[in-house]
Amino acid sequence: LLQLAAQRAPEAAELPVGYRAWAALPELGEVALFAEQGWVDRCAEAGIELLLPVQGLAPDELAKRWRSCRQVLAA
Repeated sequence: LLQLAAQRAPEAAELPVGYRAWAALPELGEVALFAEQGWVDRCAEAGIELLLPVQGLAPDELAKRWRSCRQVLAA
């Protein structure tokens, strides 16, 4: 999720300089972003604004969504 964090320095999260490109994914096609609910909650509690909407799911529901997708990009 830190790859979608607005106003954060990539160095602090040890992310590559081009990490903000993840926010451009909707320009390439239909995108749905999912993450474990715990991580979505941690971001909210820390005041980390995400550049795209992310749906928080339980781990088993997340796995089910992955299996139902035609294409998955896991990061």
